[in-house]
Amino acid sequence: MAAWLRQLGSRFSGLGNVVTALIVGAGLTKIYYETTDSENVSTQKQIQEIIARHDHLKHGNHLRTIDPRQVKTNLDKLDTLAEIADNEDDNVFKYGLPKRAPDYIRYRNHVLCYDQAKKTPRWVLEHLTRDKVKGEADRAHSTFKPDLNIPARFQSKNDDYWDSGWSRGHMAPASNNKFNQEAMDATFFLSNIVPQDLDNNANYWYRLEAYCRGLTKRYSSVYIVSGPLYLPKQEDGKKIVKYEVIGTNNVAVPTHLYKVILAEDESKETVLGAFVIPNEPVSFERKLQDFQVPLEDLERFSGLVFFPALNYGKASDLCFTDGCKMMSKERMDMIVYGRRLRNAENSDLLQKVWEEMKENKMAPDKFTIDIYERRKRELQEQETEVVKISEE
Repeated sequence: MAAWLRQLGSRFSGLGNVVTALIVGAGLTKIYYETTDSENVSTQKQIQEIIARHDHLKHGNHLRTIDPRQVKTNLDKLDTLAEIADNEDDNVFKYGLPKRAPDYIRYRNHVLCYDQAKKTPRWVLEHLTRDKVKGEADRAHSTFKPDLNIPARFQSKNDDYWDSGWSRGHMAPASNNKFNQEAMDATFFLSNIVPQDLDNNANYWYRLEAYCRGLTKRYSSVYIVSGPLYLPKQEDGKKIVKYEVIGTNNVAVPTHLYKVILAEDESKETVLGAFVIPNEPVSFERKLQDFQVPLEDLERFSGLVFFPALNYGKASDLCFTDGCKMMSKERMDMIVYGRRLRNAENSDLLQKVWEEMKENKMAPDKFTIDIYERRKRELQEQETEVVKISEE
């Protein structure tokens, strides 16, 4: 047959092109009528059979996207798939679908998404301004407590942390909320807390939080997303995710913590930086730049898209633009002494810490002096009251 067509084509120039056109045209015409003619349903039936074999095709390409920042999707309608599904077995929804945690819980100055399995937040979002980080709110009036907005069986408790070897690490720090006591109190809900290495919490992570507060002096708005990560390690040539759980509620201990920082001001270019800090003691010599990662990498690690309404191309690198310089060791030592003064349980201990500062040739600044004087008055009042009661 093929030889005959070639022989015929040699006698009649262009005949091959005509035959090809006729064959393709006839095929397209057949497909058209088979897919549009209601009386001829064989092709339609074949399509339905293909879809039945490939469940992911059922709801169309509009639900399969790669980058939700750039592609318009119907992700907000996923919860209503039952309404558009072509599943004839409606009884599958008789007792409802497995229920997850609320998308988010909003407080006075932070918003969080809670992980009911790990008993920690997945992410915590804050918006800082220079006015919010100043004020009279005092963490001495705040207490760690379970978040009653979380179902009881998914809550973490203080008992989970006691004697665990891990501290209760804020994701939204108390000091970011000095403008309002209620806002500060809300940061002590355990929904905002992760098991954190004590040294990391009190030193390197604290310095990073302080750096974020310092950004409010240079930018009118600072947006921060913080949370835990559970990253794999290489073991015997395999990637293994391994983490401790603590307490009767099995609160997950993250291997790392992350923080995404976005700062903007009308007079400056918006800046953006993402950081992943190991949940362990970190040397004072380590620069913040050592822990900076591409935001896309952090999104892959966490499974989250940060600031989805932001055009990333319009933001410059935070560390390149602002320097990412954290507080000095001398300043951090002064803060540590301030903590010890604030937590002194009696006048003798208070005076001992004060004298120790002098012996170490540390000149207290106004902030530390204010802490000392305030705590001194409080302890004197308490001790005077105890004397009165004993005399009665």
